[in-house]
Amino acid sequence: MSANHVRQALVAGVQTGLAAGIAWWLAAAVLPTDAPSYAPVAAVAVLGGGYDRLPERVRSMLGGMAIAIVLSEIAVRFLPSGVTWIAVVTAVAIVVTRLLLDDTLAVVYAGFNTPILFALGGDGWLPERGIEALIGAGTAFGLVYLVFPPRAIRYARRAIDRQVAAAVNSLRLTSAALDPAGSNAPLEADERSESIDRNSSAVNESFGFSFEVARFSPWRRHQRRAVESAWERERRLQPFLRTTTTAARAANRLAEDGPDAHLSKALDMAADLVATVGEVASLGESGQSVEAEERVRNAAREVGAHASSHCGNEQSLHMAVTELVHLVAGDARRLVRELLQDGGDSPRRPVIPASADEADDARRD
Repeated sequence: MSANHVRQALVAGVQTGLAAGIAWWLAAAVLPTDAPSYAPVAAVAVLGGGYDRLPERVRSMLGGMAIAIVLSEIAVRFLPSGVTWIAVVTAVAIVVTRLLLDDTLAVVYAGFNTPILFALGGDGWLPERGIEALIGAGTAFGLVYLVFPPRAIRYARRAIDRQVAAAVNSLRLTSAALDPAGSNAPLEADERSESIDRNSSAVNESFGFSFEVARFSPWRRHQRRAVESAWERERRLQPFLRTTTTAARAANRLAEDGPDAHLSKALDMAADLVATVGEVASLGESGQSVEAEERVRNAAREVGAHASSHCGNEQSLHMAVTELVHLVAGDARRLVRELLQDGGDSPRRPVIPASADEADDARRD
């Protein structure tokens, strides 16, 4: 366990504990109750899933709570109490929430709160539990964006790093599968490359949160332009990473037929090249453009030279993999040159996604 993981766990624990305590105190001060237990529960529920899509989680919780309040109040007025009717009302809440909001988290909140409110007999269209939920969610939201806002640009760079690391690992696993002395099975390498595509939505969510922090937090607004630049670099990086994973998948098919030491080394060198490109894309090394471009150019030249000299098998799939390795080398040189020409923190065409869905649309454009 790394020191960074320990630090992140401690920060998350302290923030969540503070949110729970403050939410309880605020609810007790506002409402005529000595035990506003749902306020800290709501605060922990909002923060417990991590920072990604935090505003969406707040909306989901409040939307599910609103449906639970309305349905439970209607049920209390027109239905008798009992286990059977609790089951019926809960089922209706699940169906209605799924049809109206189509949000899994909202469905969970509606399904959790409807039977409780119905069993308690209802206490008005705006019950104390609903007010407590608002207080808890507002406390968590304010604590993250106003009191302890994370560094937006660090979050954006971490998203790029995860994507690059997945691509590098895919190439290294495939290299090990082709290495006569390697121990990785081809299936393992192929599964790793496919996981990169599934990570794209997580990257969109991370960038969405970075933009939200830069938008909502007065202490992080100065990072907005840097996040825009990182998002533009990530957009340009995606086609390059797709090429690398295509090469890894094609080479993985060759590994099923037996080892190939030369191609294994070419993929390992390509992995080093991808890692270097990822470093430039993550940091936007505008102040080190000559050094960064030279490092990538040298690494790409070495990859291409090795592939040309030692990977000359005439088998069609082998030739396709060799060509893809050359393509990775050429794309790396071109991509880094484009990134550094933009001056690091000066995006050519900033695109600010308000949500993961808009991020997907922006990438398709």
